[in-house]
Amino acid sequence: MRPLRPTSSANTSVALVLASCLSACASEPLRPENPCPPPAKSTAPVATTPPKAESTTRTLEVRLTPTRDGGSEVVAIDVSMRFSVPPVDFGEARPLVFRLDDARVEDIDELAARDAEGSLALVRDEGEGKDVAGAPVAWRAERRARGPVTVSYTRKLLAGGAAQAAAPLAASAGGFLGIGRAFLLVPDTTEPHEMRVRWDVAALGEGASGASSLGAGDVEVSGSPTTLAAAAWAAGPLHRVTIERPATREGEGASFAVTSLGRGVFDALDAGAWASRAWVSVRPLADAPLGHFDIFLRSSGVTGRRFDAAVTGRSAIAVGDEGLTFGWPEKRVLGRAMARASLGYSVVAWFDEGFVSYFAVDALRRAELIPARDVLAEVDARATRYFSSAEKQAEDRGMLFAAELDARIRAKSGGKRSLADVAREIAPKAGEGEAPASGPRRVPESTLREAIIKELGAEGNTRFGALLGKGGGPEVPDDAFGPCFVKVKKKIPRYELGFDPASVSEKKVRGLSPKSAAAKAGLAEGDRITAADLGDGTIDRPVEIEVDRGGKLTKVRWLPRGEAVEGFSFAFAPKAPASCDAPKGR
Repeated sequence: MRPLRPTSSANTSVALVLASCLSACASEPLRPENPCPPPAKSTAPVATTPPKAESTTRTLEVRLTPTRDGGSEVVAIDVSMRFSVPPVDFGEARPLVFRLDDARVEDIDELAARDAEGSLALVRDEGEGKDVAGAPVAWRAERRARGPVTVSYTRKLLAGGAAQAAAPLAASAGGFLGIGRAFLLVPDTTEPHEMRVRWDVAALGEGASGASSLGAGDVEVSGSPTTLAAAAWAAGPLHRVTIERPATREGEGASFAVTSLGRGVFDALDAGAWASRAWVSVRPLADAPLGHFDIFLRSSGVTGRRFDAAVTGRSAIAVGDEGLTFGWPEKRVLGRAMARASLGYSVVAWFDEGFVSYFAVDALRRAELIPARDVLAEVDARATRYFSSAEKQAEDRGMLFAAELDARIRAKSGGKRSLADVAREIAPKAGEGEAPASGPRRVPESTLREAIIKELGAEGNTRFGALLGKGGGPEVPDDAFGPCFVKVKKKIPRYELGFDPASVSEKKVRGLSPKSAAAKAGLAEGDRITAADLGDGTIDRPVEIEVDRGGKLTKVRWLPRGEAVEGFSFAFAPKAPASCDAPKGR
């Protein structure tokens, strides 16, 4: 008897079952309870193709919820982040790493993460630099993440942080203001994301809102998550003034916004009107469209004279004491912040800060945004501090050197070139060979030197050598600051403490000079020091020492001025144009 043969339909059923099983084995791991037959062996070569680039759009959804604790001030920010796929660079199979650049471990509470498989533990990354002051704080996942990832945590705010001008994140006026990297955990990835940030400010009361340098209210932006970390963020009773595309001589435009948290330091409209024109004036430092710039203002909550600004990307966070007016000191700070943002990089050397200060003053002077008397006061203060300081202050030295180089370049080119042209042309070399960092990209000192030599030839090389290697001083031409001023010789007292500075740490005055201002003010050799304020290294801020003489506390105060040295400064020119508004009878 012949065995029965399966019909064609039976053959088809068997084939379908086998194909289904093989297909399942191709995409899923083998499971003991449902084994599949091994695939047929083949001697044909296996075709290989390179992995395709990821085509799925990565998304990141962020919700920010400032909270109060029964009082009027924000005590924390609840943050939740949802990544559509694990935030690692494409093709990398490694655990997630999140970092926080301007915070401490104890500032983060209730940190939790989940992925498609459940809870995803994040532990403190014990890498290099974890105990170094200012080093980023990092957390690492204990296993590789799969599927969508959700991270939530609370960023606590320190009480009294508003009074700290340099605080990267502070509660103030019923809200908060700070830099993203101080409260947003940033994943270690450069992959682009479609990001959406939503505010929940219900806890801050009626009229509260949120804003950032990415836009007012909820925002959507494309880029890597570091875009969020580099932005400025504020929530609370915000007063925002936006100026769209102010006119320029070239017909270009820009947008500009000033956001004040609470009552603010001064009127946002007045500050915005001036600052928008200032932004246009400093933009020639960058070979790029004018673009957008934001200034965020908050009060320190104390009365005083401080006003500082920190630059973050195309925005600045400015903090001022109560009682300030919007005068030259405040305009100088904002102008310098905008010049730094426009430049977009730093130069690795002592002259970097001074160059930025010169660019700001020169741009504002040429745009007629500061009166000549304020320009003169600024230049005179810089020159006086440069010659009077026991140690040449880098910013003053750099500003005077920048003025010299700019004048030389303009003279040699017949006014066709300037130091700003050089600054634009070396910008593409910023950050070459550097690892990504949260701070500004840097241009090597050698790059700037080569660019100056290209402009000035041997003269430029000589001047660089004189200031960098031989301790020489700037040689600023008479007309370096415009037709209103002329350089004049000036005897300037040197900064002189009058006694050995080590006395302060030793708590006992020694090495007192009998002819010093300190001795003339009443300080005595052997006095026991209980407190000391040595000023700021200039001759115009007093030094105050408290000493204990037989149980009686006595304060001794004096200006630290010693023997005068030859220097120079600037004064109104004898035939200054009427537009300079020089004082009569000078």
